[in-house]
Amino acid sequence: MSDPHSPEPARWILEMFAPDIPAWNRAFNELERKPLSALEDMLVHSFDNYLRRKGYLTKEQVEVLQNIATKYDVSLPLIPKSSNPLELTEGLHVKEEGRLEVVKPEILAKWRKWGVPEDIILKAIRQRQRIRQLREAEEWITLPNFAYKMPRLPQVEAQPWGTAKAIDFEGYIAVCKLYVADKIRKIDRWLYRWEYCRPRLTLKTRTYNITEEIANMWHTIVTIRYAWDNRTKRYELEYETHSASARAVRICYLTEPYLTHPEKKARASQILQTYRERPSTPRSR
Repeated sequence: MSDPHSPEPARWILEMFAPDIPAWNRAFNELERKPLSALEDMLVHSFDNYLRRKGYLTKEQVEVLQNIATKYDVSLPLIPKSSNPLELTEGLHVKEEGRLEVVKPEILAKWRKWGVPEDIILKAIRQRQRIRQLREAEEWITLPNFAYKMPRLPQVEAQPWGTAKAIDFEGYIAVCKLYVADKIRKIDRWLYRWEYCRPRLTLKTRTYNITEEIANMWHTIVTIRYAWDNRTKRYELEYETHSASARAVRICYLTEPYLTHPEKKARASQILQTYRERPSTPRSR
């Protein structure tokens, strides 16, 4: 068992970005031309397929490959020495598995399967790192007539009109978005002991940079989706960000005077009236 106090993580992952993949492909091709044993040949092919399918390799896989490559005098691509999970190198992204991970490997593999451009993937990873830092440093304030604290969001404060226009054109305001606090299983259905409503603001576009700009103002992450488009009759990439609870109330507080879409303005006003005591409320039955 590894030492829990060791600076080296027990297991880490090497994520492959576009500039790294050709170098690893060349290394695999060179290894496959060597007089490998049956076991070595099986391992090399297995790891090659794993990288193509998953988009990453584990520490154990790299160590085995290194042993085989050294035996046959094949050079593997350089592996960074740093294991800081928040440090993004020019090539491989080295991180500890689980804790502090900003994008799970299976999500990265899904994005690549959908055809998300590599520059967008890099932007999304960096954006999530930045939001984590902003969330840790953001100031929480109490507003008049509200009984709880909410994030200040200085960029929305500085540009409430622009944020309101984004909501008017591409946003959706939900006054009561259900989320379940407790439920129990019955024989043929779920029985909810209690349910709560919370406000939620969603902004969705086909352009990553626009969605990221709003997400940075809201201190929220950008989610990439592959959804069916009724207009084009095919699946398309969508970039979405959303805020809920106290964060959504704060955005409504700042932008409601500037909203011009009648339905969205009415919903923002209803949120400000409904969620004065707490940023969620029991669902009325």
